[in-house]
Amino acid sequence: MSLEKRRASVLFLAMLTGLSLARVSTVAASAGPSSTDATASPAASPAPTPDPTPQALDTATTVSAPTGAASAGLDAATAKPSPGVWAFVVPSGHVVSAYGLMRRSAREVVDSGPSTALQVRVGGRPEFVVTNAESVGDLVRALGLRLGADDILRPSASTPITGDLTVRVLKVQRKREVVEVVLPYGTLVRYSPDLMVGETEVNRSGSNGVGRETVVATYRNGRLISREIVAVQVIVAPVDQILYEGSAKNPPTSKTGVASWYGCSGYHAASPWLPFGTAVTVTDLANGRSVTVVINDRGPYGAGRILDLCSPAFAALAPLSQGVARVQITW
Repeated sequence: MSLEKRRASVLFLAMLTGLSLARVSTVAASAGPSSTDATASPAASPAPTPDPTPQALDTATTVSAPTGAASAGLDAATAKPSPGVWAFVVPSGHVVSAYGLMRRSAREVVDSGPSTALQVRVGGRPEFVVTNAESVGDLVRALGLRLGADDILRPSASTPITGDLTVRVLKVQRKREVVEVVLPYGTLVRYSPDLMVGETEVNRSGSNGVGRETVVATYRNGRLISREIVAVQVIVAPVDQILYEGSAKNPPTSKTGVASWYGCSGYHAASPWLPFGTAVTVTDLANGRSVTVVINDRGPYGAGRILDLCSPAFAALAPLSQGVARVQITW
């Protein structure tokens, strides 16, 4: 079979299986026959009209973004198509080489040099494309891909087209979300000499607050890659907890009871159990007066009595004629 017959057969099969142009940026038939065809034999049949419904890559929804956020090279890639640049999208299950042969046999498409077959992935979905584009930017323009300001084109628009190249368009989408959140309360720590080291006491309980966060979620090819908090609004402010921590190294010890007096000199006292030499602060609960004495004797042994003060020490709290006083002792 001759080459012309084989080409005609392939073209016929291609038309039967619904093969169509993805996009033809420049079609010679729209401007009439070329000068070479004008001199052909009058018996020659006119060239067929190209398919007016091109099959294009599904570019999904174009992502909008703030002005100035465009990725490098995207502006150049989305300009007007260069004259004479075309691209075919090969449907799934079809042979890529058949598209190349069909393109060389179809006289309605301007023959503008050799073609290259390569893979294009938009949003992660692969497609095979046959094109005469010389750069990635020309290919994107010929396919009519709409790139959002945040979309990423790999490789760059200036990269030359080769057969082993894979062109990727990463679709980037940003969504603004407002969510209600819990604002946790903090803890204010204060130190108290009334507590031992290691002891704690809650002086005021804390309570959580309520707020609203504005979050910008970024998706790449439909997959969440980051969440950024851009604003926080306080609705109910949290209340901090106040916690006391002990700073005393020796535990304060106290006892309440009745103190009496007996005839002895100085600021001394007798105790039934405290060791000799213990310094004791004695406070009269009736009038708040205090005196410090040192234990150097034993007694008293009466019911309810905890201390027997020398007369000068008792006189510093109350008149000796009173006889006894209700006191608190601390040591």
